[in-house]
Amino acid sequence: MTNRDAYLEHIKTQLPTNPKVLEIGVEAGYFSKQLLDVLNPSELHLLDPWEVNPFNGKIYSEGHMKNVPTAHSNVNMQIKIERTYEEEIKNGKIHIHRGYSYELADRFDPEYFDFIYLDGCHLYESVKQDLIDYIPKIKPQGVFGGHDYISKETLFTQEGVVYTNQLGYGIKQAVDEFLSCRPDLEMIVLVSDDIPFPDWAIRRKQ
Repeated sequence: MTNRDAYLEHIKTQLPTNPKVLEIGVEAGYFSKQLLDVLNPSELHLLDPWEVNPFNGKIYSEGHMKNVPTAHSNVNMQIKIERTYEEEIKNGKIHIHRGYSYELADRFDPEYFDFIYLDGCHLYESVKQDLIDYIPKIKPQGVFGGHDYISKETLFTQEGVVYTNQLGYGIKQAVDEFLSCRPDLEMIVLVSDDIPFPDWAIRRKQ
């Protein structure tokens, strides 16, 4: 894969029609719209704390995110999503879950989702815990993916500012270690790390 659009189109080929989808880490819902448009899920569950919390002891330590709390979305983003998708929420297509992923994991039944997309806290220990907590929520044929599998330093420009993507994220380390401990799982999609924030996806070996 060479971009996020191609990634999502490929993921669609691996899923049933109208899949059940969970997005962890939603912020303002930009990727949520892509999930709706491309996958047309029967259920889209959106999970995010929607709060700025500098007191939970977790901050990013590198790059342009240095000293930013890992919880940095806000309630106005949630309100906008709820207004935009008011009808879909009423008819049960979209479900809002406000809170931290580690707090809400027990809310979801085992083997419930066809696709889970992880874009929450990017610290190593948090990604590792999300993998432990949410892999069991995937159906046997389901796919577990995410964002920011950064394996090399790449300069990029965003809104006129030049950044490096060595941001202190622990996603690649956590995913790689998890796969090494789970021989029943394998990487099935990986977007080229020539782009700043590559996507990834794993599933049970078929």
